[in-house]
Amino acid sequence: MGHFERASRMLKTGYYDLAVLELYRAVEAALKKLLISRQVYVDIRRPIDLLAAARRHHVISEDTAGSVNYLRRLRNDAVHSREQIVRETAEEALGRTKSILSAIEEENEPIGGPEGRDG
Repeated sequence: MGHFERASRMLKTGYYDLAVLELYRAVEAALKKLLISRQVYVDIRRPIDLLAAARRHHVISEDTAGSVNYLRRLRNDAVHSREQIVRETAEEALGRTKSILSAIEEENEPIGGPEGRDG
């Protein structure tokens, strides 16, 4: 089971903090894969470095980058804050994650579409 599926299950069972962590992990894995596919190799020790590399190499749009940054901050809140993540916030994170992963998947397609051909 992947990160996104685990996050969905955690959200359904009320583990909102853990759902946010898994959602971020799904985005992180997809971004790493995209960067590697573009032959961008980054020593990533902090989550913000991954986002910076994606922006610097223009592999995601600024809208997508903004959503990734929102999710990164929410992940930090889930890990470091004493306040718990509420259901509505976790659901918003789930929706944004779907959009982020869809955008990354589109960026990861070969030129000419999913078949890799121009016609």
